[in-house]
Amino acid sequence: RQFLANGSVSNVDTPNARGDTALHSAALNGHAELVDLLAKVPPDGADGETFAAQVVAAFSIVYAIGAPVLATLLGNVPRRPLIVVALALFIAANLLSMRASTFGVLIASRIVAAAAASVYSPIATSSAAALAPPPMRGRAIAMVTGGLAVA
Repeated sequence: RQFLANGSVSNVDTPNARGDTALHSAALNGHAELVDLLAKVPPDGADGETFAAQVVAAFSIVYAIGAPVLATLLGNVPRRPLIVVALALFIAANLLSMRASTFGVLIASRIVAAAAASVYSPIATSSAAALAPPPMRGRAIAMVTGGLAVA
């Protein structure tokens, strides 16, 4: 897909001049979700790496700020329903990201995904540690963080 200046999306595949370098960099740095975006020309002919950086930065900033703030605000909410809602919201936001028709929708969906992830990750990690027997807590935490890294 190609994001156009008027906010619409074209499904014409137009390779980025630096596509190979950007694709390899994204894949090696764990930003596999950007591989498809980097292969297309971003809005207004902007640089693909700048476009990708904006998407990654939006997610990262919201995640970094959201984790402590949302943990404080949602501290009294039972863990089980909260983790289910956070995971469902994360999935829905990523599906919306996949189908985003404008840059604004893409950024908004990444912000929602980051907020959901900032709720899900700490709960999943602490729940794994609490549920595992003491000698297996490190392994339980590693399984959760490894799964989050792969996802």
